[in-house]
Amino acid sequence: WSPVTVVELNARVEHLAWGPRPSLLAAGFAESATVLLETAFYRKVRDGLGCIQSGPDTLTVTKCEPDAKPVTLTAGIRISGADHDDSRVVVWSGKKAEVYEVQADSCRFVGAFSRVTSLIGIRKESLYCIAGPRVECCNLQGTVKHTIAFTDSEGEPCTLDVMGNILVVATTLGIIKTWDISRREPRQLGAGTSFAGPDDVVLGNILSVKVNSDG
Repeated sequence: WSPVTVVELNARVEHLAWGPRPSLLAAGFAESATVLLETAFYRKVRDGLGCIQSGPDTLTVTKCEPDAKPVTLTAGIRISGADHDDSRVVVWSGKKAEVYEVQADSCRFVGAFSRVTSLIGIRKESLYCIAGPRVECCNLQGTVKHTIAFTDSEGEPCTLDVMGNILVVATTLGIIKTWDISRREPRQLGAGTSFAGPDDVVLGNILSVKVNSDG
């Protein structure tokens, strides 16, 4: 048996029901109800900056420097995901994204925009957002500059990661591709690969993908 997360509710639960989409659970009481959302809190160290999600709408941001003091970022949305580089942080709820600039003693709000997305990666002035069958490259205000499309045989993008000048994207059909994003337009590196064994059978669904700084 493996331990699972415990949630304490200050009332007697009379009913439990799963929601219409994954990770939603409703708890019904005599006179009210509570909707619980399963969320993995964000934590990451990248480009000399560390971020840890400390609440539904808050991040603790610390520069990896001697005597650096942690800064609290309080978003205007409920955070379902986040990413950062050396000086900026992007958070999103699934329907809206917000961008902040990390300063010495605070996080300055840069902008917000509506976007239905499950994942966003950030590099300098660019955001890489999963949007259905494509990845959209946007500026910090959400304006789309370029798109990366995938064919039906490749599947839809399901996860991505940005590190240094490299973007990696994995799809629902097990295809993994990388791009050089150091230039104005992303440049694909190689033909990509499949998450499959020697017999070309896909090994499973890709839940997460990471890339190092040189691809």
